[in-house]
Amino acid sequence: MNTAVARLHAETIRHRVAPGEAAQRASVLDFFRHQGIWSPGVKLFRTLQFRTKALWVSLAFLVPLCALFLLQWQAASNLIASTKVEQEGLAYARPLLEWIQVAQDRRQAAVLGSQPLDDLQQKAAAAMLRVEAQQTAHGAAFGTQKSFDLFKQLQADLQSKVISGTADETFKDHSEVLAAALELTKSVVNSSGLILDPAADAYHLINMAMVFGPDQTENTSRLATLGTLMLKTNDANANADRHQAMFVGGSIQRFLDGFVESSYLNGTASLSDAERAPLGMKETDDAFDAFLDTLQTQVLSGKLQGSPESFLALGRAVVDRQDEMNAKVLSRLENVLQDRIDSQFRTLVIQLTLVFLAVTLAGYLFYSFFLVTQGGIRETQRHLEAMTQGDLT
Repeated sequence: MNTAVARLHAETIRHRVAPGEAAQRASVLDFFRHQGIWSPGVKLFRTLQFRTKALWVSLAFLVPLCALFLLQWQAASNLIASTKVEQEGLAYARPLLEWIQVAQDRRQAAVLGSQPLDDLQQKAAAAMLRVEAQQTAHGAAFGTQKSFDLFKQLQADLQSKVISGTADETFKDHSEVLAAALELTKSVVNSSGLILDPAADAYHLINMAMVFGPDQTENTSRLATLGTLMLKTNDANANADRHQAMFVGGSIQRFLDGFVESSYLNGTASLSDAERAPLGMKETDDAFDAFLDTLQTQVLSGKLQGSPESFLALGRAVVDRQDEMNAKVLSRLENVLQDRIDSQFRTLVIQLTLVFLAVTLAGYLFYSFFLVTQGGIRETQRHLEAMTQGDLT
């Protein structure tokens, strides 16, 4: 019995609510009794003057609006800044690609004796000065010093000795400096962010005009020069090694052609057939296929046949078409990047204008509401004061 009473007494004590706790619960319930979840706001606004209330309401709309605009501004500004760095990469690569074209003609002239070298040497030196100017301007930011130093040294060696002991040695020396130039181009493409361009069309145009396109053109030039040398000399001992190099080059050429075709189709997917036509892909493809067929027939079939002059002319025609097409694609890429910057800037201006107009309109309406409300309050106050003085009219 005593045990049961003690247990009941313990339960009573455990469930008993202290007076202070009960008062606290009642106070919280009373706080939300009339307005529910709106109670904090209602009670806060009861303690504020009208001007302060209007300010808080304005800030509640204005702060997130401005925050979202600033985030959009930052994203657009970052895209504009990265695109401008890509433009700097293009500015660096353009004289480098021009030097490569001159160097390919110089290699051909040095190996085959097809034209005077003095003019080509001067053109190569002038193009090199433009490349050096870009390296001075952007080399530190792009981190291309090591690649540039190797390229510059090889170019200086050729500038002082453009022809080596044999035609094959001359071909090798010129090809080495061209390989260094192409490697420097890729380094610029990578370090300037061109290879990471966020837009699909620009990304594929970059690959075509600055990576796969120049590689393919260089391979075409190598095949044209070496194939002409084989037809011209008809040296069985020397031609054995040349034939192997030509066979490998022909295989690589088909491989590169697939990349160029894919990059072209993806990079110009947004263009109509009429807009694509001036780029000259069809004409370049036709000349390229004709050259590869001639290469197989006259050089790689196991028996050298045909005129060296006609084979060289066909090869030069393909190189010229590829250079022209790559230059047009590069110009197209420049336009795409500039259009992106202009579009982002226009969008920012429009957004800023809309935000400014919205904020101005909101301020105007709030102040108009304030004036109307204040006028009503003053009129009510005047009537109340008149009533206290006995004027009930």
